[in-house]
Amino acid sequence: MRADCTLKAPQGRPVGLFTMGYSMGMLKSWRVSTALLLLAGCSGNSQSPPAAAPPASPPSATAPPPPADAPRDRTVFDPLTQQLDRAKGVQGTVDEAASRQREAVDAQERGNAPP
Repeated sequence: MRADCTLKAPQGRPVGLFTMGYSMGMLKSWRVSTALLLLAGCSGNSQSPPAAAPPASPPSATAPPPPADAPRDRTVFDPLTQQLDRAKGVQGTVDEAASRQREAVDAQERGNAPP
């Protein structure tokens, strides 16, 4: 008596996916078509954008920069840039204080009156 790897129904047919009459070729084609449908469904907009009108000026010409006092559009990075500007201001203050302290220490080492 040998051990079979597949279960046999009483009629002698294997039990499982093949009992309904599916063939390997059909299963492979279902897998491929399912993968293609998933890729097509998850991809971005497949419509091509409308053709852009040619630019009115030559490409080498650039638009003038906006005036310095013109209002700037708000972005999500504005709070971060404000924090950076504040940190740069604080760093400048700390550097000035360190410079003054360094000059005072140097003056004391030389025997001069502190500034």
